[in-house]
Amino acid sequence: MKNLFRYLPQLDATKYTDYFLNKFLVDSTFEEQLTKLTYARFTLSDLNTDTINELNKQLISILNFPPIDYALVFKHTVPQSIHIDGINPVRYASLNLPLIGYENTKMVFYTSKLTVNDIIPIDAFYFPQNKVEYCGELPGRNEWALINTSIPHQVVNCDFNNPRITICFRFRNNPSFENLANLIDHNTKC
Repeated sequence: MKNLFRYLPQLDATKYTDYFLNKFLVDSTFEEQLTKLTYARFTLSDLNTDTINELNKQLISILNFPPIDYALVFKHTVPQSIHIDGINPVRYASLNLPLIGYENTKMVFYTSKLTVNDIIPIDAFYFPQNKVEYCGELPGRNEWALINTSIPHQVVNCDFNNPRITICFRFRNNPSFENLANLIDHNTKC
């Protein structure tokens, strides 16, 4: 499980959840963007708020992470297809915070003998259900977690009437999950 995700209890989930739900998403183009897609993308200029700048400084000073590059906000009303994030390049890691609708959901991780070279990408690399094997899961909770998005995964048990809204941060230069996980492990022990 250590290679699938890492919790970051040093980040205040309650404070940031309140900010994202009651300020950032209210003031953003989130709902407008969702008319066409199941997610909204926010650039560095969109993220230039005191609270997100504070989060970025915490990640850099406490964990020695690279700066935030952009964010995605997902609205899951149905289970995702099994996928690896990104196309060119594959996105290796994501810092996720489920905001609402996460109760009874989970992120399921898989192994597969298929590689990205075996799959024709659409907006990610999608894997057929019969070509993967279960290898672990992350229960849906209102906690910060670093996710290994370079292995097949999906969010399941979504409720159409109570969508799971999750904010996901990606980092400059697309660091690997392993590198960021090592930073968490090292800086949590010190």
